[in-house]
Order: sequence, then C-alpha cells, then structure tokens
Amino acid sequence: MFCKKLLFFLIIVLSCSYLICQANSAQKKQRTHKVWIWQETGDCLYNIAKKYYGDGSKWKIIYQANKDKIKNPNKIYPKQILVIPDIE
Repeated sequence: MFCKKLLFFLIIVLSCSYLICQANSAQKKQRTHKVWIWQETGDCLYNIAKKYYGDGSKWKIIYQANKDKIKNPNKIYPKQILVIPDIE
C-alpha cells in the first residue's frame, strides 16, 4: 500500500515539474537595451534598430514598444531601458 502511494505521489510531482518547465520555456525573455551617453555610443532609435534588426528604418518598432517611456522619438535619455521586441 505504501509503495502505491509513493508511486502515485512521484507521478504527481514529476507531472507538475514537467508542466512548470514547459510554462517557463514558453515565456521568452525580452531583450532590452540600456541607453547610454549619445556622444559615446551614438544611441538613438535609428542606431539601436540598426544594431538589433540590421535596418535602422525599423526604429518605429522600438518606439511603439516603448511609448510609455519615450515621449518624443527624437529624444531618448541615458539610463533608459528599452524593450527590443522580436520581429518576424
């Protein structure tokens, strides 16, 4: 009787562990970019898009994802942490 209960318990624990691992792997970690001093790095939305997407004209994607942090797309500030969304 004890062995059946132990086996049942192990099956439940392993099933839960598997489900938790699947849920964690399904969540993608978002890429971010910390804005630095423009004179040192040239950070602007165009250059950031060029760095991550290979095309500076995609700066609007970064702007749209960070509208809550960026009031004017022509002005980003040091120490801002911008989300860099994946594009397909």
